[in-house]
Amino acid sequence: HPAAGRLAAALKAAQRAADLTGKLLGFARKNQLLAVPVRVEDAAAEAVALAAPAVGGGVAVVTRLAPAGPVLADPTLLNQAVLNLILNARAAMPGGGTLTVATADAD
Repeated sequence: HPAAGRLAAALKAAQRAADLTGKLLGFARKNQLLAVPVRVEDAAAEAVALAAPAVGGGVAVVTRLAPAGPVLADPTLLNQAVLNLILNARAAMPGGGTLTVATADAD
């Protein structure tokens, strides 16, 4: 079906929203956050996919997602942080431009 891709993206966004809500509730109750090995390039790719509809025209999104070593992080919060960076960068480009999302190992 032509809308299958959009429906899958909406389902994934809803799951992320549910995860984030759970994290916020856990934070409010002073629960520990989940720290597991996360591949940063996967979190960045997911955030780019989620942000694509909001980025809109006039801004080209370029990804350079090099494999990087895993980091210990909460996957939902890492994804949310990258998503916020993308949306903030888009807001800073009212005239359009190129938004580059890149990952790499840091020495």
